[in-house]
Amino acid sequence: MTPGHLLYALRLARRSPLVAGALVAILAGGIAVTTCVFGLVNAVWLQPLPYPRPDRLVAVHQVHPREGAATLVSMADYLRWRDHSRQVDDVGAYTERSFALGGRDSYAEWIRGVGVSSYLLALLAAQPALGRRLEPADEQPGAAPVAMISQRFWRQRLSSDERAVGTTLRLDGVATPIIGVFPYEFRLFNSRYDVFVPLSARTAAGDEVRTASAVARLAPGATAASAAAEFGAIRASLAPGRGAGDGWVPVLRPIDDVLRGAARSVYLLLLAVAA
Repeated sequence: MTPGHLLYALRLARRSPLVAGALVAILAGGIAVTTCVFGLVNAVWLQPLPYPRPDRLVAVHQVHPREGAATLVSMADYLRWRDHSRQVDDVGAYTERSFALGGRDSYAEWIRGVGVSSYLLALLAAQPALGRRLEPADEQPGAAPVAMISQRFWRQRLSSDERAVGTTLRLDGVATPIIGVFPYEFRLFNSRYDVFVPLSARTAAGDEVRTASAVARLAPGATAASAAAEFGAIRASLAPGRGAGDGWVPVLRPIDDVLRGAARSVYLLLLAVAA
């Protein structure tokens, strides 16, 4: 654009201020939309997940030829894989739960929580802002009930009191000491929970109901396919009648694809439209 073009545009703007204002508003709106969409794409697609070595994290599912869709895993299978796999550095699991805050009567307030294994918290390098993290000893049969809470719950319900660690919540009518508070930025994948309790190891004897979400970190040199094959072999050898013969096959997928795969297509379409 030459200086002459700029002067001509300014003269036109002075003659038709309403049109000029509308054009400026349209340009500003377009820039704002493009910036917003790029910010979403950057957060959803370009930024790595906030966990150590996220490219080695895989979600563990099971698939049955007759069912088709991937399902959760059983606690018994999770414990078998955790204790016997050589293809993964570690495996963690969690199950979503709801807790009655105060008791189980009709006046109790229900809050969103999760039973989470200490192995998963270690896998994700989740560190508390206050207090301590859940440990394997908290998961053992007979261990005293304990809980961690989110930063949001700590702020909204406990007024950001640093003395909250050591006090108790009544969860489902059970007095449960608070042992730690997560930082605000911590989130268990795509979900926000307010209460975190130990995922009990009582199911080591064989709870085969598929209620758990499992996540593993691949060992050096291992692939999702090799780990899935090993998981299937472990299940076949340690779960008589429930191994290869029952048709359920372990499937491991990169956690990034599971959490953000569908959203990427949507945001890329938005970015193309905005551009």
